[in-house]
Amino acid sequence: MILVAHAGAFCDRERGCAGDVVDLANALHERPDLIVSGHTHSLVGAMVNGIPIIQARTAGTTLGVVDFVVQSGARTVQLRAETVWTDREQADTAVARVVEQYRRETDRLVNRSIVALAVPLRRQGDQYPLGNMIADAYREAARADVVLVNNGGIRNGLEPGAISWGNVFEVLPFQNFIVRLSVSGAVLRRALEHAVGGSDTHAHVSGLRVRVDPARPEGQRVTALALEDGRPVEDSARYTLAVPDFMALGGSGYAMLRGLQSLRHQPQPIGRSVPVERRVDDGSVPQTERRDDAGFPTRRGRRP
Repeated sequence: MILVAHAGAFCDRERGCAGDVVDLANALHERPDLIVSGHTHSLVGAMVNGIPIIQARTAGTTLGVVDFVVQSGARTVQLRAETVWTDREQADTAVARVVEQYRRETDRLVNRSIVALAVPLRRQGDQYPLGNMIADAYREAARADVVLVNNGGIRNGLEPGAISWGNVFEVLPFQNFIVRLSVSGAVLRRALEHAVGGSDTHAHVSGLRVRVDPARPEGQRVTALALEDGRPVEDSARYTLAVPDFMALGGSGYAMLRGLQSLRHQPQPIGRSVPVERRVDDGSVPQTERRDDAGFPTRRGRRP
């Protein structure tokens, strides 16, 4: 049995390996034969709680190789990493033909010019206009009071000039869904406290005025919280919060959003890369690709 986990680790010779996938392996009572990990883009080859774990960096630069060796009725596991040197490799012609066929089919869409951009919309720092625009677009499409968008889902920026469909797809490539949740003001505040409390939980907001004091203790950094029209957010009141399904499932530590009521609504596609969630009869959140996060405002929120 092989477990594939979007959870990673970092390893060094002195301290060994540490990270989410190590914690996962230590918590397992039924041990798989192998864990193939990811997320941290690092090299991992370790044995944890009797379970071999392998991770082969990122972007095809390394291949992880696992050999299960059986001798005299006993099985051992050998892990190794093979660096991919592009000047030593030759393309598989059969695969190359398949790729070229799909490239020709997709080029008609990917290369289609859709807008001319006068100024750059780059992905820089914790807060940037591109992220604000995306959050505002989510709120408009989902008809929500408030939006949180994890910065890790915004994967590229846009440069001035002609912008193609492919350029826009590279900004939001994960084909996630927007989920509308019914939340109390207390839960909304907890989500924002979580967003400003760590380096990997950052997000863009829309529909809120947020004041943050980073010098205060964790859990007490949001000093003022109001809706766009200036009305204070009340802990006992209910609000419609729209988030990517990754966050609705508790991704990046947003456990306070997991299991909340998801409101029924009609799908409204935002391009092809981020369709608004299509509700299903049982009210469940669709299971889609997970992702990593980075970047939330550390000093103050913005007024949309």
